[in-house]
Amino acid sequence: MSGKKLAIIGNRLDKEFEGLLGEYSVSNLSIEQWNEKRDQFDLVFIEEEDCARISLNDAYFVVVTDRDQIPLSVVEKRTNDLITLPISKPDLFRIFMRFNESSTEMDQFVPGLASKVEDHLKRVQKIQKRLIKNKFDPIGGLHISSKYWSGLKAGGDYFDVFDLADKNYVGIIMIDSSTYNISNFLIRAIMQLSSGKENLNPEEPAKAIEKLLNAVREHMGDKDRFSAFVAFMNKKTYQMKMATSGTFYLAKLMKENQGPFDWILSGTYKPIEKETIKIYENTINLHQGDRLILASDGWKQCLDGMDKFSQVLANSSLTPIEMISEFGFHLRQETEKVLEPSEEDELFMPMEDCSILVFELAQNTLRLA
Repeated sequence: MSGKKLAIIGNRLDKEFEGLLGEYSVSNLSIEQWNEKRDQFDLVFIEEEDCARISLNDAYFVVVTDRDQIPLSVVEKRTNDLITLPISKPDLFRIFMRFNESSTEMDQFVPGLASKVEDHLKRVQKIQKRLIKNKFDPIGGLHISSKYWSGLKAGGDYFDVFDLADKNYVGIIMIDSSTYNISNFLIRAIMQLSSGKENLNPEEPAKAIEKLLNAVREHMGDKDRFSAFVAFMNKKTYQMKMATSGTFYLAKLMKENQGPFDWILSGTYKPIEKETIKIYENTINLHQGDRLILASDGWKQCLDGMDKFSQVLANSSLTPIEMISEFGFHLRQETEKVLEPSEEDELFMPMEDCSILVFELAQNTLRLA
């Protein structure tokens, strides 16, 4: 207990601990005082009814009760231990022993774990940054903006935009995999497709998804999953044929209506499994000034729904770059509710990978029928 600070919350508990904690430095706090000073204490005694009225943190919480039932906060593991009234020295000794064991384990474990996690995440981020393009040149009249945020969860996103071999079509691919294992094989398969070495039929984007599955199937375990979006756009007519298997969000903003947008994909399809695949196909036509926004499914989890995402889409005054910046702002804001804020942008990582591609057809684009 050396160097550790102990708190008792609530005036009613003062008498219960009287004469039992003489050798320790103890602070008796009201609920208001605790909420102001909560980061200063390591071990806390509190009554069950007060647990819902305070901000719980990483301290070791012991619930004090005079009931026969186990308190709900202990059952739900929101608190760490339990002691019953009247309090005895043997019970306190047991609590202190458990607390010391917990503190010692964490003191030894956390620094090494944090170092390993940080090193691993940095390596993953560097690999992803090398593989995923951060800038695409305009293709025909199509301007492309993109952004990728590497997440903490295993697996990952990958996307690419490329010319097909005949140069008359633009290919668009985005994948989201459940594990790093199949992510590696999927990226290799996509690079093969986008290199022009594969004979891709622009009329059959579903065939490209089947090629991806065939390339990784032997490496997939029973619990591995991935989602795939493939589209081919005619550079003369700006007609886009797309195929989807899994969870993606695709919105179309129509410039002529100054604001409204339609969800073409709204995250409703199941991802691909080793022996199960269902592909959905669609065709859309782009007009001058239209905008397409393609997003991976990490956005829904990281933004706690798609309301904030939709709010950004509804602001027709934003340029593609400003739109991506707004998405990033909300992503960081939501992430910092559950993770420690990072002052350095390159260290900011949401819980899951989040990818965004924004396509805008220039106003002066000439459509060739």
